[in-house]
Amino acid sequence: MAKYSIVELAVSNGNLVGVDQLSNNQKRALELKNAIYIYRGTRSKKVYIGQTMHFIERHKQHYNGMEEKFSTADFNKVIVIFSVYFNRSAMDDVESQLITYFMADNSKKAGAVSFDHDDVINRTGGNSVNEYIGRENVASDVILPLWEKELWPRGWVSSSTLEELRTKELVKYSPIKQLTPEQGQLITEIIHNPDRNYVINGDAGTGKTVLLTHLVASILKERPEAKVGVVVQPNWEKTGENIFKIYGMNSRYLSVTTATKIITGNERYDVIIVDEAHKLSRKYGKQHPSFGQVYKIPGFEDCNSHLEILQKMGKQIILMYDVLQAIRPANITREMFQQLTAGYEKKFLHTQFRI
Repeated sequence: MAKYSIVELAVSNGNLVGVDQLSNNQKRALELKNAIYIYRGTRSKKVYIGQTMHFIERHKQHYNGMEEKFSTADFNKVIVIFSVYFNRSAMDDVESQLITYFMADNSKKAGAVSFDHDDVINRTGGNSVNEYIGRENVASDVILPLWEKELWPRGWVSSSTLEELRTKELVKYSPIKQLTPEQGQLITEIIHNPDRNYVINGDAGTGKTVLLTHLVASILKERPEAKVGVVVQPNWEKTGENIFKIYGMNSRYLSVTTATKIITGNERYDVIIVDEAHKLSRKYGKQHPSFGQVYKIPGFEDCNSHLEILQKMGKQIILMYDVLQAIRPANITREMFQQLTAGYEKKFLHTQFRI
């Protein structure tokens, strides 16, 4: 028995074309079965991905005039996917993975991929997809062949294999990628304690950067007016900006930049999240002059590290830290870090994702 089946229909002026030619079983499936669906505009190249238990009814809702993207995207085709595996957990999983892969596949075309942010991004706050029976089968028997045997031959995607996409940073650090229970619980705790500062310690491969993107998504979702600063290393600045832009989180209240740039801007933030906090600079003679110039800014003259300055700029500070990483002479020392974070909540990530 096939592990999945699809129904492909044309869409014209918001109406489904070709339903009358389907079998009775296919018609019933469209009305009553769990399904993942993908709309596509041949001319616009735009895509919308969703899930439903009643596709016919869901289609009518999309085209009832209340959803602008369905009025302007010029969708003219839809594929509806059914599978023997499709319980609620499996559908959440497949939907999130397809969105992630489509985003990476369309990374150069901003706005090409749409989805229900309220539904999907909401799952980053601790309600992420957990492991479920048959998850490996869903990946190998549904997602992989769907992409490589259905979507690629039809010209719906640019990458012929998923292997091409899995190494891309948009996939590795996607803010809708599934979290571990440990990550989900930690995000929920941070969201519910905005007056508490955190150090999140984890070795390489424990998912600190994935946690960071999910955390930003959750904060922007729960507190849309919060001003959020994300401090990253220079080599990740453009990547970080692109990830948040692609996934619809390019809020005017969000800044993704380096420590030196955010300090030079000298603004105040509700939340400052620092990736690789062990690489923050301290006062040190033998370093690039730009790093030392920040200590001449009024109010920061008595500070001895970038971390001290950031603490003055943010109401809530969240630091991603790896105690095992080598510390260079110009980096904040472990002793300084411990003193400055003495009152912080210390959390540890244990799950290793690297094989």
